[in-house]
Amino acid sequence: MPEEITTLLTFFGGTGDLAKRKLYPSTYNLFKKGFLQEHFAIVGASRQEMSNDEFRQMV
Repeated sequence: MPEEITTLLTFFGGTGDLAKRKLYPSTYNLFKKGFLQEHFAIVGASRQEMSNDEFRQMV
């Protein structure tokens, strides 16, 4: 892996309303304010079937 991932966030219910309204926006704000490393990953677990590209588009 070219860039080292230093932080991994796992969201259970990753396609749900709470994630869309609160978790993803607050994670973005933490990143913009410098509280997260430049290289981090988000793993979303959900009952809804979705491809990686669809998940990235939603986030």
